[in-house]
Amino acid sequence: MSAIGISLLLCFVIGTVTADGHKKSESDLRRALFYRHDKLVRPVKDINDVVDVLVEMAPIGIKDVDIKDRTLKLDTWLFMQWEDQHFTWNPAEYGGLHQLNLPASEIWKPDIAIYTATPDEYMLPKVHTNVVLLPNGTVIWVPPFTVKTRCEPTEGASDNQDIFLCSIKLGSWTYDVSRLRIQERNQDILQGIGPDTFRDSNRKWKLESMTARSEQKKESRGLSAVKGMSMLQEIKSFIKQKMKICTLSPH
Repeated sequence: MSAIGISLLLCFVIGTVTADGHKKSESDLRRALFYRHDKLVRPVKDINDVVDVLVEMAPIGIKDVDIKDRTLKLDTWLFMQWEDQHFTWNPAEYGGLHQLNLPASEIWKPDIAIYTATPDEYMLPKVHTNVVLLPNGTVIWVPPFTVKTRCEPTEGASDNQDIFLCSIKLGSWTYDVSRLRIQERNQDILQGIGPDTFRDSNRKWKLESMTARSEQKKESRGLSAVKGMSMLQEIKSFIKQKMKICTLSPH
């Protein structure tokens, strides 16, 4: 047998022994996924592909309502799900590993911003919780996010303005619809998240309903409006005062 043939045989034997005797770990998977990975560009293999992002602003509780300024401060979990075409693997090759948890700072994320945020509040999530990667390329990120937005009294509300409509608009700050699209996870958000997620603990205000609808719009804010249509999601929340605050006049 030639020297080349012997070398190939040895490589095959060594590779077989390594494959049989060494179970690949999460570290092995991470190294394989991040080899030459660029987190600064969209996670597509064809530049003409669009990244579809499933979005849901799941309310956790009403933090504050300011009647004078007509603002609502809401604690939420901002659910986002998309596909990263570079992050796929065969679980059988990694000991049946079906999930990989990583810091959000290590991967590309959609720049979902609140277009209706008040000037003194953040437009983007600041808490970077871990992301969850699944073998088919699905990425899930659910950072906590406190949102402050403006409200208006509804038609037919009493003079005390006990019912308000609070509208939140969110969408990508820099990508137009040719590069990123968003879609609501549930149109009826309260029904979708179920009774165990939202804490109805505010003594004065109750969240009556919360709905979401996504559509293409030309929005004046954000760099995504520079080149074309952007995809925005409008979330409408009705809040109602639980009790009237009465003052007793002296006799």
